Amino acid sequence: MKVVNKVREYLKKTPVASVDSISRIVGSKNYAYLLLNHLVKKGEVFRITKGYYSIESDPTLLVLCIKPSYLGLEDALRVTFNNT
Repeated sequence: MKVVNKVREYLKKTPVASVDSISRIVGSKNYAYLLLNHLVKKGEVFRITKGYYSIESDPTLLVLCIKPSYLGLEDALRVTFNNT
């Protein structure tokens, strides 16, 4: 449970987490996949794309996962005004 709580705290601090970053916390890439899969099934974490997860279900977070990428002005304004 100690490791799961560390992962939950890390996910609260970052908008998008990769499997590699989680594997540094838990010590194994296979365990990171298993833990993230469990959290997805519980609804605590959302899968953005392969290998990237977030606690927010915002599809614009995909911009942080794919390089290079572009977030259009309309989407940026929608995200800004929905969060205020």
